[in-house]
Amino acid sequence: MKLGKGFKYVVVLGMIAAISLAPVTRAIAAVSAGENVETETVEEKLEKAYNAIIKEGTKPENRTVAGVKSATDGLYLANKVKGVAMTPSAKKEGAYVKVGDTDKKKSHAAVATADAVAQSLNGTVGPCINVFYGTKSG
Repeated sequence: MKLGKGFKYVVVLGMIAAISLAPVTRAIAAVSAGENVETETVEEKLEKAYNAIIKEGTKPENRTVAGVKSATDGLYLANKVKGVAMTPSAKKEGAYVKVGDTDKKKSHAAVATADAVAQSLNGTVGPCINVFYGTKSG
């Protein structure tokens, strides 16, 4: 049995349509069945996470201590302390700070140094934070 050239094109186009529309028909069936269909892309999820970090890191309560507001822009993500305020000794254009919690696992040498100093003064070390200070470029 010989198929005409036009009929072959119709069959091929039908197969392409069936393959490309299969995900759409599954999504329509899932919606009609009441299932959750995830439509958010990875990029959209990353952007939401990024925006959540920015929102958290720029909250006024994270950049204020005892009424003193930080004079340096940045991300203030230290949760083990009640706010951090940074005021540089000299005003730098584009100054930027990133503050976050740390511990012996993340910053072994820094916390060991703090422990040694505290012991020499008969004191103890409280919550530890990492502070990265620099300037923005570009």
